[in-house]
Amino acid sequence: MCLQEDDQPEQARRLLAQVREHGDQDELHLGFVDLLLDRTTGEAMLAAVKTDRDRAEAAFYLGAKALMAGVRQEARDHLARALTPEEHLLYEQRAARALLQRLDQEAGRR
Repeated sequence: MCLQEDDQPEQARRLLAQVREHGDQDELHLGFVDLLLDRTTGEAMLAAVKTDRDRAEAAFYLGAKALMAGVRQEARDHLARALTPEEHLLYEQRAARALLQRLDQEAGRR
């Protein structure tokens, strides 16, 4: 995701395609990769989640995708939903906080 945001979308897509082809992830996590590769929609991905934890994780990936597309308010909305309270702090929640802080800093510079 960082590669795509840093104007290297083709390299990011190749890496994601490799993860999809050779990854040993479960279907839910492969669905997140498919979302970033534009092989599925956000609605389809959300339909596949079953738990609050999975919904928080899905919200992070939806936010990351919106951020990569430059749709900052949509990204902010999804990333905020990724911050649902959980007893186990997800990597995605820490990343969502960092991205939200960066969006806030960028908004303060405008």
